[in-house]
Amino acid sequence: MRLVIKPRGVELTDELRAFTARRIHFALSRAADVVRRVDVTLADVNGPRGGVDKVCRIRLAGRELPEIIVEERDASLEVAVAVAAGRMSRAVLRALDRSRAPYARAAAGASRYARSEAG
Repeated sequence: MRLVIKPRGVELTDELRAFTARRIHFALSRAADVVRRVDVTLADVNGPRGGVDKVCRIRLAGRELPEIIVEERDASLEVAVAVAAGRMSRAVLRALDRSRAPYARAAAGASRYARSEAG
């Protein structure tokens, strides 16, 4: 998995970079085999005025997956990153379930049909 962190109007400290990387890797660890690239954009929308204006946007591309984009706003970048990473984890697992579901449904339907014919 290739992780790219892009700051837009915020200072990307070593601590923030490490925190973001750790959260993303942990959130996507269950789907690491299908995730190819993750782009994280950290931005301050309003600049120095303050408020709920810190944005974390995560864009993911992978095998067996459509492009998935999650965006979260908060007054703190750390909170925005943590919430966005959790949302991305759930979105990826949902997309994987959807992509694999037709095969599971077909197998379950075939086994039900086989049981009804045998009985």
